[in-house]
Amino acid sequence: ISESPSFIGKVPSCKVTDLARAIHPAAELTETGIRPGEKLHEVMLTEDEARAAFEYDDHYVVYPLRYLEEPRTGIRPGGVRVPDGFDYSSSSNKEWLTSDDLARLLKDLPPRDELIASAGPWQAEGAEA
Repeated sequence: ISESPSFIGKVPSCKVTDLARAIHPAAELTETGIRPGEKLHEVMLTEDEARAAFEYDDHYVVYPLRYLEEPRTGIRPGGVRVPDGFDYSSSSNKEWLTSDDLARLLKDLPPRDELIASAGPWQAEGAEA
């Protein structure tokens, strides 16, 4: 655990197939099965990290251990310790986006050129149109 708190947003999950359908509804999808090393679910907050985690309305915070050793030093008010054995992952997430939800979100994205221009000095090589 680092020397600074880590913030993990509570965000909805989605299936890759639903994202593909949102991007190209008429695309033919072929299921290939799981490949070695491929993950089915993304773990955002592990059980080990949860020992130092607090839950807030729309996010979790994992505090450095020194924050926990000194009573409430640097811990934001309003949080509740997560229970023992807790983890936050797409396998246990209760909020899921459908392909229609994803299509609406994608529709609201700015055009590709605007996204690339807004990247500034962090623009990826080869991202030119």
